[in-house]
Amino acid sequence: MKTIFAMIATAVVFQSAPAQAQNGDWTALTDGIYEVPAPKELEKFAFFPVPDLETREVAGKKAFRYTLPREVTGRPIVVEFEETMAGSQILTGKFGLMDCTGQGCAVSYGGLNLKTVEIREFLESQGHSGLELDSRLEIARLFSVRDPGGILYPPKPQPKSCKSSKAPYATGVF
Repeated sequence: MKTIFAMIATAVVFQSAPAQAQNGDWTALTDGIYEVPAPKELEKFAFFPVPDLETREVAGKKAFRYTLPREVTGRPIVVEFEETMAGSQILTGKFGLMDCTGQGCAVSYGGLNLKTVEIREFLESQGHSGLELDSRLEIARLFSVRDPGGILYPPKPQPKSCKSSKAPYATGVF
């Protein structure tokens, strides 16, 4: 089982969840940005929009749900994590564990069953070819083998790395 880590800024996730999420209905937090840590030469391919970051709260336990970027999975994979006990900031789900005890939420994934052929087919269907296709496939490979494999950010506050002029989802995206 491959392990991948992602981060979510807890200041936004845990402290500003909408009040209507208290009743168990999923509520959009905001659009997010997913970054796969990559070398400088691949940085422009390493940022992806995550428009469906959602939260809810049931019996005092928070839960979060989002779709991993298809550019690194090849197909839609929705991940969902719920606190193990109210206020614990440790969340579990079918595809892994989310630990929000630090500055962000470290997520270790397992069982995603990623297939390079699916990722390649998706990227080609988006019009990518040649060196760009190879670069995007390398980002997908990094996602599947690196620790951390990704960082999930809500748009405010934006991560320093997204303020880079090389980041395709820099300031003013949302």
